[in-house]
Amino acid sequence: MARLPIIGSDSGIWGTILNDFLNVEHNADGSLKIRSDGTFYAKPSSGIPASDLTSSVQSTLSSVSSKINASTATTKGDLLVATAASTIGRLGVGSNGQKLVADSAQTSGIKWATDSYLLATDYGAVFNGSTDDATALQSAINAAATSGKPLVLASGTAIVGTALSVSAAVTIIGSGRQSTILKAASGLNDYVISFTGGESGVGVVGAHFSDFTVNGNSTNQTAGGGIKADGAVQCSFERLHLTNCYNWGLKLGPVTGGTFGHHNRISKCLFDQGGSSAGYGGGVWITSSDENWFNESDFEYLGGSTAPVGSNPIMLFDESGLQHITTTNFVAGTNNCIGLRVQNAKSTKVVGSTFDGIAGDSIFISGTRCVIVGNVFTSPGDNGSVAASGVHLEYGTHYNVITGNMFETSNTASKTRSLIREESTGDSGDNVITNNTLVQNGAPSVALLEAAGVATIVRNNIGWTTENSGTATVANGSTSIAVSHGLSTTPALSNVTVMPTNNLGNAAKFWISGVSSTQFTINVDVDPGATTATFAWFARM
Repeated sequence: MARLPIIGSDSGIWGTILNDFLNVEHNADGSLKIRSDGTFYAKPSSGIPASDLTSSVQSTLSSVSSKINASTATTKGDLLVATAASTIGRLGVGSNGQKLVADSAQTSGIKWATDSYLLATDYGAVFNGSTDDATALQSAINAAATSGKPLVLASGTAIVGTALSVSAAVTIIGSGRQSTILKAASGLNDYVISFTGGESGVGVVGAHFSDFTVNGNSTNQTAGGGIKADGAVQCSFERLHLTNCYNWGLKLGPVTGGTFGHHNRISKCLFDQGGSSAGYGGGVWITSSDENWFNESDFEYLGGSTAPVGSNPIMLFDESGLQHITTTNFVAGTNNCIGLRVQNAKSTKVVGSTFDGIAGDSIFISGTRCVIVGNVFTSPGDNGSVAASGVHLEYGTHYNVITGNMFETSNTASKTRSLIREESTGDSGDNVITNNTLVQNGAPSVALLEAAGVATIVRNNIGWTTENSGTATVANGSTSIAVSHGLSTTPALSNVTVMPTNNLGNAAKFWISGVSSTQFTINVDVDPGATTATFAWFARM
């Protein structure tokens, strides 16, 4: 039986005994003997006496032989993992592209999983502020559209030298509005992101963009802007910063085939810094796209040196109507920029928004059936070079409702032309201007309120008296009485009514004359005598 030599005995046979012992687990060249199945060489059938092995060695060999067994792994890529305190199990190879993720519900504590999102950096985008990442980003966008997974953009600045194309619904999420920037390369002369209009008659339905900045680099462009979303339907644009754009930060346009885009949501976005643009320098242009929502967004410091229509640049240009604009801020502007312009459209409503120091008219309407309610207008024209109005109704405007708003003029005289201005051109009229508050700080260049349309209702506006009434008496010895009507402007003669409240004494007839901005005169044909002649009067604008 193989054993180690014993010191003090085995004289003369020491080498033979040692070689017999080593041959049990060693080859002639000194390497360990291992079975073909990968397990350790078993002890001889005759066994090794327990006295020859320590208990710790026996325990270790038993533990190792129970946990490590090459036959457990059967396929390329299999993993051997702990399944309990003293057992080893097999985790089969995953599919291409999968990654190991921790999962305490699994026996092994880990599993193969497929990412629920794509990373733009995996497609080669580096976001270093100098490399043109357009090709890598386009590959990532295409993959996201095909897989249906969101595309996540890294922090940093990606230069875009070729417009990024969106032809199907895709979700693109940045690492934060101030962290991820897509910047137009100098000379791009296009929108940084452009929808193709989608499927004819259907559009791009349900795309989502959030939490990044698009910098249009306007001083180095001759066209383009931020996002051209032609064909957008039920798409959402959230927490975006669209800045320094040559023409528009966002364009909402028609579906391929001519159908209107519709029902998009623009929420918590910032459109700004268009004043240095040689183009429109605007925020949003809506054309052939209706029933869109704008809420909790900001339009600030916009207005390039070119006007898309008329003579003023525009922050939000609505050529489609049926827009919902709520809880949105419009601030300042350059080049006499208009806040909101509704052009040849109808039924847009503006509710609960603020227009602060807009350079041009805060709201310009050349349309019908719009509703302007519950808004705040401060200092119209304050940042412009030409006196401007809070709400301006210009051409062929009918059935618009302007009610429940708070207006105040600029503190600087003549910066504000008027708080509400209705022109008569194009047969305007039939508008409703009621229950507004008009506050004069600096004097307006024309009037607090200009209402020139036919059959327009103007009443109950605090700060602008549109109707008044009282009594007046032609005394004994006189044939007339001047009455201060108290209206905020000159009423038409036909809008002044008087009615005798007694028998006029000696007088037989009466009439009205001398209607001015402050008073009118009641006349009788002869001195009424001691009984006098008393009248009730009513005047309205």
